[in-house]
Amino acid sequence: MSAVLKTEHLETIFDHAITDNEFEILFGFLETQADYVFALDHTDADIDLYQLYQLRGDVKTAALYLQKLDTETRKRITLHCCLDQ
Repeated sequence: MSAVLKTEHLETIFDHAITDNEFEILFGFLETQADYVFALDHTDADIDLYQLYQLRGDVKTAALYLQKLDTETRKRITLHCCLDQ
């Protein structure tokens, strides 16, 4: 009997048609999708999605991804966001 492991799809910025320009603004460099997801976890993916939609000015969608994060992470992300301005 062989077991087949099914990997869960991790929703990332690449599922949301991120442009090269947006990627460079958020991260300061370009990398391949494979390199990006190599060590990515759900929390980091949701943080990046939140930041992508903030960059796009889509506050409603950004808030959806922010709500997926635990309280401490939300505080850290929103504080970081406010300090950058």
